[in-house]
Amino acid sequence: VDSDPGTLMDAPGLARFGPLVAATAIVSVVLLLKRSSRVRYATERVALWIRRRVAARLPHRLRRVLDSTGALQSPLPRASQKSTPTPPSPRKDGKRETPSEMELKIMSLKGTYTPKMRGGPASFRSVVSDDCMAKLVKSLPTRLTGNDWDLLYATEVHGYSLLTAYQRASRSGPFLLFVMDRQRYVFGAFVSESLRSGPKTYYGTGESFVFQLQPSFRVHRWSGRNDEIIVSTPDFLAIGGGGKFALWLDAFFEHGSSEAGSTTFEPYDALASEERFKCCAVEIWTFVSPAAPPSPKRSAFRKAMGFPSSMVI
Repeated sequence: VDSDPGTLMDAPGLARFGPLVAATAIVSVVLLLKRSSRVRYATERVALWIRRRVAARLPHRLRRVLDSTGALQSPLPRASQKSTPTPPSPRKDGKRETPSEMELKIMSLKGTYTPKMRGGPASFRSVVSDDCMAKLVKSLPTRLTGNDWDLLYATEVHGYSLLTAYQRASRSGPFLLFVMDRQRYVFGAFVSESLRSGPKTYYGTGESFVFQLQPSFRVHRWSGRNDEIIVSTPDFLAIGGGGKFALWLDAFFEHGSSEAGSTTFEPYDALASEERFKCCAVEIWTFVSPAAPPSPKRSAFRKAMGFPSSMVI
């Protein structure tokens, strides 16, 4: 058998595959060059050098035509040059893009974002001012600082009833309780679990705290000495323990008490104007993500009930 390579390549069957092998090799080299930005840049520079050398031998007018078309200019930046990211183009409708959840939390912690109060009728005015809200948001757990507030219960809207508050606030998640007495002191508590009615047993976690908004702002966090955060029965609602309640309300939100010395929270003075006070208003708010535009059915219902378009039911 003749094993001469030249004889093998002269065979009719193998000669047909010569162009295919060459084309495959060229395509492989081209793909390899395209995968590397540095090699692609070098290849483009070599091609540009060749075009310029050829153009130098052309007539002046033809060279000006090639220069005007950009054929003699490098289309690629240097491989080591970092391109500057272009800012996103504004929306065509002129509306601002909705910030992400993380951006809302960062804005809230910096004090540049104030949550929206949702869920109340147009005539409703909360006992919490915008300034107090901005201060209180900074004391909330980070996971809640970028959320809006949704009204679950208010004595001005739903009447003076603890039972109604339980029915509207059950299984709603963490909530804020606000109370205003007749001396216009505003105070309350943040509780990290849903409000529920049951036997006289405490629940809640160490994220909970009590606070006063008016006449001065102060927050008193969990002391760690006991787990008596909140107890809610059909007869009363109480925050704190250790022998004294930091906040206590009766079943009709008529009378309440706030005693200094509850060991559940850090040392504090009484939250209300007096140790025993009469309630003027009670509100319960929960946390919701910034809402998307509501459906047409919801919009029609809200309009019929007198709710403004900026509030979500």
